[in-house]
Amino acid sequence: MENGTSSSSGAMADLGMGLFVRRLVIALVWLGFALALGVGAGVIWEKVRPSGDTATATPSTTSTSSAPAGQTQTQAPAPSASPTSAVPSDWVSYTTAASKAKSTFSHPANWTMREDSTGVFFGDPSGPQMIGVARRTGVDGAAALSKVQALEFGGQPGLSVTGSGDIKDPVSGGTVRELTGTYVRQGQKVSYLMRSVDATDAVYVLIARVSADADAELDSLMSSLRASFQPG
Repeated sequence: MENGTSSSSGAMADLGMGLFVRRLVIALVWLGFALALGVGAGVIWEKVRPSGDTATATPSTTSTSSAPAGQTQTQAPAPSASPTSAVPSDWVSYTTAASKAKSTFSHPANWTMREDSTGVFFGDPSGPQMIGVARRTGVDGAAALSKVQALEFGGQPGLSVTGSGDIKDPVSGGTVRELTGTYVRQGQKVSYLMRSVDATDAVYVLIARVSADADAELDSLMSSLRASFQPG
């Protein structure tokens, strides 16, 4: 009886050990499966998740002042100031009702007036500088220039026409006629510039004269006269 009891106890012990091992094996299998599943899920997540630690959408910013592709954006320039008058501040206005020069224009305050059958002139008492206005009717600009030149400068020693042609009038924007020349005045060579200005019923001729050594002053003198001139 004692031997039978020992055999039965050993069998039961073997059976319990076998059951324990079986359960341990099953547990290890499930543990391995769980680990494999976790690793696989991690790999998949690494493949599909957004880059960066946090997938945060960043709103795009579009500049409303961007330039088209291939162009350089520049700031629009500020409106330019109104151009200042070309009439020097020390010039004074003069108006004549004489039909040969009926108009208003300005001249240097210290210059003296001379009036003849051609027009009205103002000259520098101490030098050859001079401006003047003449008026002609029934002719075009070229004919008016030719007539006034013959009346005012014809017969002067060394008279020479140095240029003539059409230019753009800086005030009206229209095409006018211009003529330049030289002659000898009181032993000194001088240069003159004549320019036509069309009016409703006449053609005016503006005249400027300087020393030939100061030809560069002709344009500025004429520009000042033209800026101040108004037909009568």
